[in-house]
Amino acid sequence: MKYEPILPVAKEQADSAFQGDSPEEIVHALLGVAEYESDWEWVEQRCLSFIDSPFPDVRNTAITCLGHLARTHRKLNKPKVLAALTKIRADPACAGRAEDAIEDVEMFIQ
Repeated sequence: MKYEPILPVAKEQADSAFQGDSPEEIVHALLGVAEYESDWEWVEQRCLSFIDSPFPDVRNTAITCLGHLARTHRKLNKPKVLAALTKIRADPACAGRAEDAIEDVEMFIQ
């Protein structure tokens, strides 16, 4: 795996990627909006919509981005996010990341 910097992604560009079928483009869009978009509620909704993706990379990125939102914005719909993360924790492909994100939410969101 090669490191790639996270680049900003505009909402319109992200929505276009989200409507496509390329897991790689969805992952890059999720990372870009989670890192740079100030509308945390919009980002949260997009992450939650991909938490059940058929693609493990997309699920794991959505989970990671929810944890990132908790750390950076210190705002989330805590009950909704924790419910989604608790549910996805049963998926062996995502359990570790879900645990990490749950810890971030518990630590940074009052």
